[in-house]
Amino acid sequence: MAKEDFKQILEDCETGVREGRVPAVKRRLAGLNGAQVPRELRLPFANLGRRTGMNIFGLRLLTPLVHGKVNERASQDELAEYAVLLQRTGSLDEALKILGGLDFKRYPQALLYLSFCRFNRWEYFEAVPLLREYLASPMPEYRKTVGQVNLAAALVATTEYREALDLLNVIEKQAIENQLRRLTGNVHEIRAQALFYLGELDGARSELEKAHAFLKSEGTVNELNVKKWFAVIQSFAQKNPEHLQKFRATAVSCAEWEAVRHVDLCLLQLKWQPSLFEYHLFGTPWIAYREKAQRTLGKVISASYFGLGAEGGPILDLGKGTLNGDSVLPVGGKLHRCLSALTMDFYRPQALGAVFSSLFPGEHFDVFSSPNRVHQAMFRFRNWAVKMKLPMTIEHSREGYGLKLDSQLIISVPYERRSPDAHSEMYKSAITLFSPHEALTLREIAVGVGSPLSTVRRFCNWALDQGLLIKSGAGPATRYHLKATTASQIKTA
Repeated sequence: MAKEDFKQILEDCETGVREGRVPAVKRRLAGLNGAQVPRELRLPFANLGRRTGMNIFGLRLLTPLVHGKVNERASQDELAEYAVLLQRTGSLDEALKILGGLDFKRYPQALLYLSFCRFNRWEYFEAVPLLREYLASPMPEYRKTVGQVNLAAALVATTEYREALDLLNVIEKQAIENQLRRLTGNVHEIRAQALFYLGELDGARSELEKAHAFLKSEGTVNELNVKKWFAVIQSFAQKNPEHLQKFRATAVSCAEWEAVRHVDLCLLQLKWQPSLFEYHLFGTPWIAYREKAQRTLGKVISASYFGLGAEGGPILDLGKGTLNGDSVLPVGGKLHRCLSALTMDFYRPQALGAVFSSLFPGEHFDVFSSPNRVHQAMFRFRNWAVKMKLPMTIEHSREGYGLKLDSQLIISVPYERRSPDAHSEMYKSAITLFSPHEALTLREIAVGVGSPLSTVRRFCNWALDQGLLIKSGAGPATRYHLKATTASQIKTA
């Protein structure tokens, strides 16, 4: 296909997005061969992919530029777009690392993308200065309005309600003048939130009615958000959880898990339920959110473990990797990491990028190979669960991977999560099996700890780097001597 043909497709798709024909645009993009897209058009096509929810499509276009040949090295614009695509797939750590390395003065858009990552983690206090710095840069008026809307939302989340209301008045004027219907609707919805938290329920309800006039029939998260806040206001005004409970069922049917999470927090404000409180806190992975929830409710979590599932069956201890007290999951191994990832968030499936980060910490997400590596790990975990006769199902959807407990089984989940280190755990096992005076081959270590040779070879390289092993000899005569004798001497990676 000639370059001019791709330019025409790009123009047609941009027009389609502006006119609201997103499904047709997605079909058009899905039919393209990404490898044939010209170098200079990859960024605008990747941007289109993100705006239409086709994040994998966008990553396929930009990955060869970011991790490919030197003469195809990605520009600042391409790196920023690549990072925000990673953010959309759940690879937040990698996205933050890339964005943090960009020149904000030359490419201030990276500041906006950084704030998106902070929003994902409920770190609104960290997002506010990023957005202020972003808005201090010269930019087109539409981009500025979008940035101001995000800042207003962050100000509400950080309880700066009066400043948010002043900013929303400015945004509303700009949005009306430029006929930006969706942004105008967003303004009314955010204003309703600020007024609700200030206790002005009638004003909040009036703003929601205006927001609904702009956002109704969209069938989007924006429209559902308006319905959620109507339910919140009605339930708090009447001190009756019925409206929230009804909306919760709607949110579950729409798979809008963040709305479900928010509703549970509101239900706890209306009626204290210790079991829901623990489920809510243990089932939400972000530290900033946990702190916010405890401040909002005036309660502090005291439990160290939560039993996820139904009583009456076996107990699978996530922290120790045991089943009814017997060791079944080597802590830090891939199977253990799979279970840890699947139980990280009780409310929503874990996005592909987030699962990959849990399974392969420190590695960059490669759209061409990482999805299959995650799939293979989950395939092995499914087989393990069947072998152990555990009543659980691993569900895979467009949203990511989730865990469903089919019958009686308790998974004991610790409140304080630490990334399990397989190498440290293997060393702790080795020092209970072998004497520091023994000269061990790779095979002898592998048999002792019950792991494949390839795994033990990586472990020995790690232990040598940590100063925990002494190596002697070469080739077939290579031997390893343990150096530390107690678990307390181990340095975690």
